[in-house]
Amino acid sequence: MRKSKKATVKKSKSLSINFGVLGTESSRKSFKAGSLLADVIHKFGLQGLTTTVNGTRQQPSYTLRDGDTVLAVPEVKGGC
Repeated sequence: MRKSKKATVKKSKSLSINFGVLGTESSRKSFKAGSLLADVIHKFGLQGLTTTVNGTRQQPSYTLRDGDTVLAVPEVKGGC
């Protein structure tokens, strides 16, 4: 029998982010620490949605922190 080596796991900080889209249940997702909001938008195909972090609208260059709540809602255009 061969001795099995223990795999060395690099400790990488990951973010646990509450992620929700209007009308759906929010779920927790993991991202690498320091993920940009733009990466999240790209990953979930949220172009055209207003993306807020902890209730505040953020630019795609916003760096997400652990425990942030990200909510994507359709952008409201003026006029009918």
